[in-house]
Amino acid sequence: MAAGLAIKSNKNYNVEEINFIKKTSVEKLVEELFMTEDSKTRAKIENDIVKLGKSAVPYLVNSLNEVKGQVRGIVAMSLIRIGLDAVENLKVFASKNHHMAWVANYLISEIECNQH
Repeated sequence: MAAGLAIKSNKNYNVEEINFIKKTSVEKLVEELFMTEDSKTRAKIENDIVKLGKSAVPYLVNSLNEVKGQVRGIVAMSLIRIGLDAVENLKVFASKNHHMAWVANYLISEIECNQH
């Protein structure tokens, strides 16, 4: 079940609990990307990640160092689709990870281009 659906179905959560659920959910969703090669399933997972929005950004940005290949592409596209909420984290990532700055800068340019 997508994290967003679980959160919407139970109105007894407070903001801190929802943020924790979203954080653990993005981690699980990225893990699921490694377990499937099916493009439809991967597209659904990407959509679920994007629905988490800004709360998913820190984990996604940090995972750019760890993930490779198609999974990195999905993480990158998720950040682009989340949009401006990802830019500040990407700038910090670029300043701390010089070998990956080109990735962060590319994603920032795509996000900012999409906003115009």
